[in-house]
Amino acid sequence: MCKIVSFAGITPETQKNAWKFILALAPIMSKVDDDGFGYAAFDRSGNLFGERWLNNKQAFKNRPQPNQVTEFDNQIINEFNDLLSVPNKEPKYNNFGELSDNICAITLHARMATSGKEFVNTHPFVEGRTSLIHNGVISNHHRLSKKHSSCDSEVILHEYIKSDVHSDINNFQKVAGALEGYYALGILTQAEDQLVMDIVKDGRASLSAAYVKELQTIVFATSLSHIFEAAKKCKFKVTSHYNVKENSIFRINALTGKVIQTASFVSVPATKYGSSYSDWEESRYTGNGFVKVSESTKATHTSQFSGRHADWVKDKHSNVWRKINGGGKK
Repeated sequence: MCKIVSFAGITPETQKNAWKFILALAPIMSKVDDDGFGYAAFDRSGNLFGERWLNNKQAFKNRPQPNQVTEFDNQIINEFNDLLSVPNKEPKYNNFGELSDNICAITLHARMATSGKEFVNTHPFVEGRTSLIHNGVISNHHRLSKKHSSCDSEVILHEYIKSDVHSDINNFQKVAGALEGYYALGILTQAEDQLVMDIVKDGRASLSAAYVKELQTIVFATSLSHIFEAAKKCKFKVTSHYNVKENSIFRINALTGKVIQTASFVSVPATKYGSSYSDWEESRYTGNGFVKVSESTKATHTSQFSGRHADWVKDKHSNVWRKINGGGKK
């Protein structure tokens, strides 16, 4: 799926190295995931800003301007008494906030499209003082809110804001309960008077971390190899690397890179066929998609969901899964 990289605690002393590392990362992240590239960042005064490119190869190199009507076009349009017009073309680039080199935290995203390859679906998604990048798939996105795109990732941003996670990361459980799918997230937001970065990993998405000596901070990435490759290109040293625990959220001070708070949550399976049904049952009562089956009742559910998904169908009236006669798909 998509590739994401996030890191905070960039200081004036490490800023030059940070940009060198960022510029090295962009083409590495885009080798396969080339359906759009974008980033969001905080500068040290708290300005949230970023850029998006539809063409990954242009990232940090070219900033195409919107199509403008030429003098020749105006002459033709005037000849036809304004009955002709120049068609609007999809933008290839945009930015938000006041661009700055003076960054303290950044999230980067290279997209592999699972919804339309359109500019409006290019990450990051931004609402007010919060930006979000996502690797993964949200399978129930059509039942959740979107404002700016057709991308499943956008719904996570609105659930995050609606659940007031910026005030308390323990509220992320509400978000997890609303989402069916899998996700690794890099989020920039403001919590009271602090600039923060939230790093989120559910039970299935890939996310690792590494300490880069020349950056003097931890870098989070979906692909650990990208950190090593960019570090090698920059002649930086990765001194340590780590696994990120599943179903966890870290709140990091954007200015210092220090951990402020951590929490865990329960996520639901990506799809009805993507996990063990001895452990999960669809809830007809809570509206939260899936609930954990207790140990005492697990035995009675195991046989119900132990076959291949092609051997089972859900009765549309009773909402109960049953085995198809003969064990084959019909």
